[in-house]
Amino acid sequence: MTDLLRSGTPLATSTWTTYEAITIARSKLGYAPAQRLWRLANDRRIMAMVRVDPGIESAALKLFWRFRDKGWGVVDCASLVIMERLGCRTAFGYDHHFVEASRQRGFAIL
Repeated sequence: MTDLLRSGTPLATSTWTTYEAITIARSKLGYAPAQRLWRLANDRRIMAMVRVDPGIESAALKLFWRFRDKGWGVVDCASLVIMERLGCRTAFGYDHHFVEASRQRGFAIL
């Protein structure tokens, strides 16, 4: 991650992904680490925070309902929509649903 930050590669996340991440961090690590993660995610020098607007939400729900055979969550689908709109071809991913989506949608997972 440090090398990635030093490289100047633009990073982006969504409000929904960040909410999910801080919830997991708080439940597994405690309040202070979750709060640090929130501050980092909102530091514009580090990454852009994409607000999930009604258009992204609608497209995410369409994707969610379209792929009935997948275990992708609505947050995963919103991330996929945002990645497509930004032209992003690489993502951080930690759950098997997002890894599965990467194979189907043709992007790399770090």
